[in-house]
Amino acid sequence: VVKDPLRWQEFVRASAGNFAKLSPTFQVGHAVNRKKWGIWHPDEYVRLLEATAEVRQEFPACRWIGPPVIDFEYYFTTNYLVGRRPFDFDGVAALLYVDRRGSPDAVQYRHFDLRRKILLLRAVVQASPHADVPIHLTEFNWPLKGSGKHSPAGAHVQTDEAGQARYLVLYYLTAAATGQVASVFWWQLVARGYGLIDEDEGWSARPAYRALRTLLARTRGCEVRALPERLRPLRGFLLSRADECTALVYTTGAPHRLDPALPVLEATDLFGSPLPTSDPVAGPAPRYLSFGSGDAAEILAILGGA
Repeated sequence: VVKDPLRWQEFVRASAGNFAKLSPTFQVGHAVNRKKWGIWHPDEYVRLLEATAEVRQEFPACRWIGPPVIDFEYYFTTNYLVGRRPFDFDGVAALLYVDRRGSPDAVQYRHFDLRRKILLLRAVVQASPHADVPIHLTEFNWPLKGSGKHSPAGAHVQTDEAGQARYLVLYYLTAAATGQVASVFWWQLVARGYGLIDEDEGWSARPAYRALRTLLARTRGCEVRALPERLRPLRGFLLSRADECTALVYTTGAPHRLDPALPVLEATDLFGSPLPTSDPVAGPAPRYLSFGSGDAAEILAILGGA
């Protein structure tokens, strides 16, 4: 389709026509900085955008996001936001893997963890002549150990099922806490080797699937804030709404005993299974601590005195 823009335009028009009543969002292209997905030169992607522009005018209810750059390679993003293009995107898309070597807290180039990568992407958008539009993280995952040919990446980035669940939760909460991300998508729901559900005969739900269900229930209607760095080695997030305050806490090293004055009413693991509420300890396995209608500022003050 790169060599046949009219064919691409017909495909885009058909897709928009089929889904227009749903007011959908379309990502224009995929991993445009990887030749295996069809784009060999940036100008080729611009030609696809030019073919998309006419369809965009025909379907004003649809939203069009891009450029879908995979991994932490913002020089490609910058090229498309600064250079020639037929229209501004309705949102900036990023297939933002965290180098997949461990947790979202892990750094790349000795500095950039997931939070800093997101903030840098916002700065790139704001510094460009492009409109300051929402950011959509349209792909991330962690492949599983022992998945052989079904793994989308090498053994050096694979993790076990508990790690996959843990990293999924930390990724979503980190993105939410920046206040800069409109949507986040795990790739993908059903797949061998990396999906939230295994593509076996029974479609077995993996721990990461159960962790995502618990996360969605816990965060519905919540403001998500990262715990301040002054609390290190304690890490985590405050999830607060009018009638409830919850914390997700963990450490990256040795267990950290929390102040017994914390008014913990309920404690669970990432999957919603109950844990003891007395003498709470934070460790490498994140846990939810519920404080009922406790004041978030008071909870932070107690955590800071631990």
